[in-house]
Amino acid sequence: METHSEIDWRELTRQAIQETIETLEPIDELTSESELTESNAQETADKINDGGHERVDRTRRSDDEWSSSSMPTSSFPDSLPIRRRGNSSSRLNQTY
Repeated sequence: METHSEIDWRELTRQAIQETIETLEPIDELTSESELTESNAQETADKINDGGHERVDRTRRSDDEWSSSSMPTSSFPDSLPIRRRGNSSSRLNQTY
């Protein structure tokens, strides 16, 4: 702060606080009549997280089942012939 003495730090701080208050006011209005307690909110969040974890686990199991029954990866070549542009026959059909 000392290196930037040209900045009015009091005014900057006041503006930041005012913006924060203005941001919080609509949230306070929306939640003022809510009967949701902190413990209710945490319980709801836990249920959502548990459901998300179960969904991910089901997807992983499904993916594992699919990949175990899919085409074996050994049917794909380890290297592929690449045809480059140009007329140089020495670079034609090189394997990478």
